[in-house]
Amino acid sequence: MAQLPSELAELIASADPTPERYVDKSLRFYPTYSEDNTCSSKSAKAFESWEESFDSLEDCCEAIFSWDIDTCLLR
Repeated sequence: MAQLPSELAELIASADPTPERYVDKSLRFYPTYSEDNTCSSKSAKAFESWEESFDSLEDCCEAIFSWDIDTCLLR
């Protein structure tokens, strides 16, 4: 049976078996409180320091619209 090169075997062994979900750090999500778009996104650089923002649409919907998360995620 063929053996993996030791360098590749070490790389595989050191890999995190549960990687974090991918999050685009250039976009942030914020609540809009409008009926047709509950959470929206814009560039992370466009936020003022006092503005509330979230890493993902899911995070925004869970934090602000948890009572209707399914509708929030679909908009």
